[in-house]
Amino acid sequence: QEKKLYEEVDRDYKESQKAKDLIDKIVVSSEFYRVCVAPNDSDFSQTEQEIVHNLKAFKTPLAIIHAYPILLAGYTYFYKNGNTSAFKNLVEYTLRFFIRARTICVEEPTKLEQFASRICDMIRSGKTISDIKIEFRNEQNSEALVLAKFKEKTKSTIRRDFFILEKINQWAYGQINSDLTTLAHSRKSVEHIMPENLTDEWINDLQKDPTAPT
Repeated sequence: QEKKLYEEVDRDYKESQKAKDLIDKIVVSSEFYRVCVAPNDSDFSQTEQEIVHNLKAFKTPLAIIHAYPILLAGYTYFYKNGNTSAFKNLVEYTLRFFIRARTICVEEPTKLEQFASRICDMIRSGKTISDIKIEFRNEQNSEALVLAKFKEKTKSTIRRDFFILEKINQWAYGQINSDLTTLAHSRKSVEHIMPENLTDEWINDLQKDPTAPT
C-alpha cells in the first residue's frame, strides 16, 4: 500500500499547486484524526459529550487501534457535513463491534483491518448509517463465541472487564432492543454478577481497581 501511495503522489502531484493542495488536505485530516484519537471536551458541544466518552474508550482502557480509520472517515464524511446523529451512531456501533471482536474474542488484526477498510469504503461512497449498521451486524462474532471468550478473561484484564460490564449495563438499560449484541437484551447489570456477600477474593480484586468503591 505504501508503494502504491508513493507512485500515486509521484504521478499526480508533481505540479506545485496540486502538491500544496495535498499538503493542506493532510493538515486538515491530521486535525480530524487528533479529534478521533485524543478528543477534548471542547471538540464537541455539551449535548455531544457521549461521543467524547466513547471516542476516548478506544484508546483507554481498550487500546483498540484498528477502529481509527472508521472513526476518521465517519468524522470527515458525517460529522463535518452536519450529520451528527450518524457519526454518534457510527462511534457506538464501532465500539460495540470491536469490544466483541477484539477485546473479548481477540480477533486477528489483519481481519479487523480489512473489515475497517470495507466500512471506510462504504462511508466514502455515500452509504447510509443504516447500511453500515447492517454490515456491522453481518460481521459480528457469534453470541456463543463471545460468551465463551468472555468467561476466559483473567484478573490481568480486570480494568477492561470493568469497562465492558459498565457498557453492557448502560446499553441494557438505555436500549433494551440492542443494535449489535444480545449481551444487553435482558437488563443485565453489574449487580447480577457481583455476589451480595463479597468473598475475600472479590474484595481483593475490587481493591486493585482504584475506581472501585470502598
